[in-house]
Amino acid sequence: MSNEVATQPNTKVALPQHLAALFAGKSNLVPTDTTPGLSFKGKVFSVNINGAHKQLLDADGNPLPMVEVIILNANPRRSRTFFAGKFVESEGGKSPDCHSYDGKRPANEIEEPQSSSCETCAQAVKGSKINDKGQPVTACQLRQRIVVVPSDKPDFDALLVNMASTSAFDKDGADQSHGWFALDQYKKELAARGIPHTAAVKTKIRFAPSDAFPRLQFKFGGLLDEAAMVVAAGRIESEEVMTLLNKDYNKPPVEHKAIAAPVAQPEVPVAAFGAVSDPEPEPAVQEAPKAVKPAAAPKPEPAAQPAKPAAVKPVVVDSETDLNSILSAWD
Repeated sequence: MSNEVATQPNTKVALPQHLAALFAGKSNLVPTDTTPGLSFKGKVFSVNINGAHKQLLDADGNPLPMVEVIILNANPRRSRTFFAGKFVESEGGKSPDCHSYDGKRPANEIEEPQSSSCETCAQAVKGSKINDKGQPVTACQLRQRIVVVPSDKPDFDALLVNMASTSAFDKDGADQSHGWFALDQYKKELAARGIPHTAAVKTKIRFAPSDAFPRLQFKFGGLLDEAAMVVAAGRIESEEVMTLLNKDYNKPPVEHKAIAAPVAQPEVPVAAFGAVSDPEPEPAVQEAPKAVKPAAAPKPEPAAQPAKPAAVKPVVVDSETDLNSILSAWD
């Protein structure tokens, strides 16, 4: 009996359970992204459908400098993406450590979010990351998601375009005079023309010529014909489109574990540099009150002693005559 695992070309292989257990939690392969999308890595437009990646080239094999699409819809809010550590080009397919579809709360599939709310997340604060130019930026980057199809194929598979915020907003772009705008300014331009929705027109997309990195620009390419417009209008809020814009569309939110906020420490006043602050006076020590001795009772005055009789000087009687005169005085 053979020990080989049978395989078929271009088919998905499922290892037997006892063999799959040998590699549990040890995979060194990046899962293939099967999300249908229009990507632009390296300033080359590519289409990804069912994991198959195809570059858009001209007849001579050169990358197309521009594509023309129908923007079926756009996420009304910026999404967010956070990668821990520094970005590595070879890990371009790595899933973010945390992300949000609506910029309000982490996506349902995030098991260990950075915060239970994007508004209170420390990674969404300017200065949470320093870029290669030494500038303070936010570690959690803003993104813009739109869904497109080829302008000549309104019934084509819907494709996600996930762009950086620099492609979504550029108020005073130098190329506006030539009709090229960032997405937000392009939508305002369409509104000024009286156009009700991006799905009613053809839109040209190119790379900003002044930037080394792939920043997208948008330009009005004309109205769709009636047949194409009917097809596009019927897809703008379809399950397919809305799920690409937000995978949590129509799903109950997951209650993520709340992240405890740091306890604020009381501020300690610090003297200005070079100044000497007077020492804080030590608190006065209160002495315990001394026990008051009861007042001594007044000493009783000594009782009056009867006066001693004056000493009687003995009378010397010299004669009987003297004695008789004394006795007669007492009678």
